[in-house]
Amino acid sequence: MQLKLTRIIFAAAALCTAVIAVQAAEPAPVSPAKESAAAPATFRGIGKLLDVDVPNRLVTVDHDDMPSLGMPAMTMDFPVAISVDMTVVRAGETVSFVLTLIDGILTVTELRLLDSP
Repeated sequence: MQLKLTRIIFAAAALCTAVIAVQAAEPAPVSPAKESAAAPATFRGIGKLLDVDVPNRLVTVDHDDMPSLGMPAMTMDFPVAISVDMTVVRAGETVSFVLTLIDGILTVTELRLLDSP
């Protein structure tokens, strides 16, 4: 469990670094007409599911590079949002997924089985 938590913390730190870099590169708006709630940061990925823990709503994914997140290919555990149907995937399958930063934690908010070759 501590290894899973360490991986989640590492992912959050990597995301924070990426977000800070993006914010530093973008100029601030001069005079916004209206303040609107910012959309949550989302990142797309592809990987192989190594474990699907439905009761604890966790997946272990061996994912490809995620350049938009500044994250190299690695194996990580991610919490899964309650809105995602985890029963449609199994360990060993290749999936596409979306990570959304929710309360500072990268969370799977979309999970789709990729077509088999």
